[in-house]
Amino acid sequence: MEKTGDRLQQFLDAKKLKISKFIGTTGIDPAQTYRILRNQMEPGSVALKKINRQYPELDLGWLLTGDGTMFPEFPEKLSENEKALIDAFRDLVQQSVCNQELLTLQKLLPLMEEDICQK
Repeated sequence: MEKTGDRLQQFLDAKKLKISKFIGTTGIDPAQTYRILRNQMEPGSVALKKINRQYPELDLGWLLTGDGTMFPEFPEKLSENEKALIDAFRDLVQQSVCNQELLTLQKLLPLMEEDICQK
């Protein structure tokens, strides 16, 4: 019978994610992650929140119970450009870009768009 750790491994495989990248992006303790993957423990609420924050496309109901599908309809409705944008943003977060730098970039984006439109 398939358990939560097995389904988490399926998700990692589907996303072509290395365990180290998953640990880095979610911030879940490495030992805890390995125990989950070995089906030695179930993820707690804090770990599930961290997973959901980084990988909202993953259906947590499926992860915990196996009911439903790994990816609900949401990701299938995204264009390839939208998926690429989400991946690029996740890469920025993973590279530990400072929150202040992100806020500055968000403020500059409309100004840059105006500048481009005026040219």
